Amino acid sequence: KKENGGQASARNLGMKNVTNDWVTFIDPDDFIDKKYFEVVDKLLSFESDIGMVSCNLIFYREATNALSDTHPLNYRFIKATTLLKSSELIDYIQLSASSAFFRTELIKRNKLVMKTNIRPTFEDAYFVSEYLLHSQNYRTAFLKNAKYFYRKRQGQTSSIDTAWGQNEQYTEKLRKGYLGLLNYSKEKEGFIPDFIQNTVLYDLNWYFRLLVNNRNPLPFLSAEEKKEFGSLLVEIFKNIDSKTILDFELVDCDLFFKTGWFSLYKKDKPDEYEVKVEAYDNIKKELKLVYFFSGVQPKESVQFNSDTAVIATHSKVREHDFMGSSFVLEKILWIPLEIDTNQISIFLDDKPVAFILGGEKHRGAISLSKIEQFFMLRLKSNQGYSFGISVLRLLARLSSFLPGYQNAWVFIDRDIQSDDNAEHLYRYIQKKGTGINARFILRKTSHDWARLKEEGFRLIPFGSIRHMILMFNAKHLISSHADHYIVNYPPLSWFSGIINYKYTFLQHGVIKDDLSNWLNNKAIDIFVTASEEEYKSIAGKQNKYKYTSKEVCLTGLSRHDALLKKAREYTQNNNNNNKVLLIMPTWREDIVGGTLWMSNRRRINENFYTSEYAMAWKQLLHSKELEKISTENQLEIVFFPHSNMSLYLGWFDVPFYIKAITHQPNESIQDIFIQASLLLTDYSSVAFEIALLEKPVIYYQFDREKVFGGSHTTVKGYYDYTDDGFGPVCENEKDLLTSLETVLKNNCDLEKKYLDRINKTFKYRDGKCCGRIYQSILDLDN
Repeated sequence: KKENGGQASARNLGMKNVTNDWVTFIDPDDFIDKKYFEVVDKLLSFESDIGMVSCNLIFYREATNALSDTHPLNYRFIKATTLLKSSELIDYIQLSASSAFFRTELIKRNKLVMKTNIRPTFEDAYFVSEYLLHSQNYRTAFLKNAKYFYRKRQGQTSSIDTAWGQNEQYTEKLRKGYLGLLNYSKEKEGFIPDFIQNTVLYDLNWYFRLLVNNRNPLPFLSAEEKKEFGSLLVEIFKNIDSKTILDFELVDCDLFFKTGWFSLYKKDKPDEYEVKVEAYDNIKKELKLVYFFSGVQPKESVQFNSDTAVIATHSKVREHDFMGSSFVLEKILWIPLEIDTNQISIFLDDKPVAFILGGEKHRGAISLSKIEQFFMLRLKSNQGYSFGISVLRLLARLSSFLPGYQNAWVFIDRDIQSDDNAEHLYRYIQKKGTGINARFILRKTSHDWARLKEEGFRLIPFGSIRHMILMFNAKHLISSHADHYIVNYPPLSWFSGIINYKYTFLQHGVIKDDLSNWLNNKAIDIFVTASEEEYKSIAGKQNKYKYTSKEVCLTGLSRHDALLKKAREYTQNNNNNNKVLLIMPTWREDIVGGTLWMSNRRRINENFYTSEYAMAWKQLLHSKELEKISTENQLEIVFFPHSNMSLYLGWFDVPFYIKAITHQPNESIQDIFIQASLLLTDYSSVAFEIALLEKPVIYYQFDREKVFGGSHTTVKGYYDYTDDGFGPVCENEKDLLTSLETVLKNNCDLEKKYLDRINKTFKYRDGKCCGRIYQSILDLDN
């Protein structure tokens, strides 16, 4: 018994009291199979030269009460028993002391202890590796049937789960853990054995999986700690051989990471390239190929049937970064296939390159029939599913016989709200009389349900059985949002090969920030854009997006057709000269509550009330100067917070002279835009709607550094508010009120520089955006 000093400290005390031949360290949260000790004891009874026994670690997932044999190192237990000498371990690494048995005599003779100064993790891996260096006259045994069940807590509160939020994970652990072990090995052996290098590289790879393309890496670290983290990585990789990196295959590590490690830490590149066959468009007969490189792009040649050179129909370079530095470049190619194509070869820098298809390497040319067969089989496969999911898959296939669901075009804005691009495109297609089986998804509790029902929309309740059956048979999913609950309902992993719709992302507003980290995870077939700069920022020849000119189209937003038409009608029929200031701040990720399951609805976050955001906007709404400006200019003020912030509207205690609103059952948000004379916002893309109507905008960005520093979803993209925005940018309330007075004094007329920016921004204001989008969707099937 002792005071809590961490598990390493407790184990060291325990080892002082061990008197028998073998010792193991089962964690109190975990449990073992009833034959665990029996299996180990039988082995040790027959084999006298065993130095360590490694047992089969299987996850027990507390949330679902299920076992999962998916540990990345489970390849060590393919056979019932594997016995290896130290020199043969190589990638048979052991990081857990909990699931292993050790000779007590070896521990005590070599005075081995667990390092209490290695925090927050890796003390196990250090101890095991150090132990193996002292037991090289013995063999290590890997026992499949000695099953150790590792508890994955529902709240993710284990030391491994919480370690990523601790400063020591990026400083002390690297210095005393990784570098300490590498230097100890070098001093003892004169070199660093392969299994030690692989142990460090395996544990280190999780950092790169977490931080590559991370939009806001490690905000809790100081600048000095980030610099130290980078320096430690450089020192660690000096001790890892280039050959070790090239041969490293654990956790499906491919040339993406290897190329990045070579680029950052070896100032070199791997000796060979590999080309991944990533997708196949059976309708267009186009093949998507990708490969990774650093520095200068290799000379590239794609050939059919060993002699016919081919030019890609779409291509680009995608950038990947790590902690602010370039990590690796990814070349994306869409190759058109010809009717008589039998096989494909690719040469980089005049050398033939191997293809990777479904994890299998094909050296030299690869046959088109093999590629087609792979993608067709993957669609039809029903293997690897549990019994329950297999039954659901069968029912899903049977649903194709139900009338009214076949080849559906499924439209959705949000689950709780419409009045966005999907609603406007749906209305266009229905009025056009295309005969398309179009359906619109919305919750019955939505304020928009009755309005759309009365208009004749063919509504399907979100989350209903009908919604699920519709998705089984959908030909197209068309949405203004790309949230997980929209693009993964029902779960795509359950219904692979059954759910085969094409996804059109109409988007919610003109993209001005870098959303690549979020949108690259989506399987988008059509990516709608509205401005040339926006289009180039996504589909351009080199940027952080994976999308090419194949997926991205410049059509304009579908809702803009109706907005411009309504605005013309309003101007013709309304002589009201009253001025209306529309205040529409956007939301902040760090102060909203989490979303409810499979919905856009959110919980209350108590941190909102004391946030800078809440205080600044409340102070403005209660400003005596704002009230004075309103009175003197006969200015009507409307406060319309973002839907994610509408839960807190009552807290603002909006003054009597300001009209506070949220989305209304029988009023379109477009009507509010049309009635407004000018807009006050912070970072909202609503500014583009107002600019489209050629009305002035004022930006109030009191938390500019914080927002662009990572507290919100915002990552700076091509758009600069000062150089590209449609009005003045103010960082304090005084400047904001001064700008407001100036705009009102000029009768809300746009300055020439802002009008020029508007004309430059919008490619289309011809009322034909819906038609262009509709044709783009049709073209997917041609």
